[in-house]
Amino acid sequence: MKKYNRVVSFFGGLFLVMLVAHNILAARLYGGYYLAERIKNLRNNCERFAWARQLKESAIENAQPWVAIADEDLWAMVPGQDLPRCIDVTFNRLTTGPKFLGYLKCGNQISKFGNYPYNPGFGNKPWKLTCPSEGNGSKVFCGPVAFVRAYKGPTMVVRNATIPEDYAQGYAYDFEEGAAFRIANHQIWEN
Repeated sequence: MKKYNRVVSFFGGLFLVMLVAHNILAARLYGGYYLAERIKNLRNNCERFAWARQLKESAIENAQPWVAIADEDLWAMVPGQDLPRCIDVTFNRLTTGPKFLGYLKCGNQISKFGNYPYNPGFGNKPWKLTCPSEGNGSKVFCGPVAFVRAYKGPTMVVRNATIPEDYAQGYAYDFEEGAAFRIANHQIWEN
C-alpha cells in the first residue's frame, strides 16, 4: 500500500507541476524566442545608443521587401513541413556506385561552391533554385523534370517536361539505374 501511495503521490505531484508550468508558459504576453525582459532591454538600447538605433534602422530597411509582400503570398512561398528536405539531392548511401553524383546537368562542378550551393531567387521567383556553376542563374530544373505540382496525398506529383500528360507519384526522378534526383526536396512550385 505504501508503494501505491508513493506512486500516486509522485504522479499527482508531477501532474501539478505540469499544470502550473503549462499555465505559466501559456500566459506569456510576447512571442518568439526571447523573454519579455530581453526585448525591453533591446528597445531601451535602441533609444539610448546610436549603434543600436542604426542596427534597428538597418533591420527595418532590410525587412521592407518582405513587409511589402501580402501574408497570403508569404505563406505560399514556404512549403509545409511534410515536404521532405535534403541538402544533396543525388546522394544515395545505398548505391553500389558513387554515392554523390552532383547536380544533374553539371555533375560535380557544383561541389566547388560548398555545402548547399544553390541560389534562391526570392524576389523574382520565390523558392526557385539556381545552380551557381551554370552562371547567369540557369534554372536548376533544365533537365527532364520541369517542376513539381501541388502535392496530393502522401507524395508529390511529378511532371515530365517532355510529356506534359505523363504524371508519376513520388519524391524522386530516376535518371539512371539506381540513381535518383530528389526534386521535391528542392522546394519548387508550379507557377
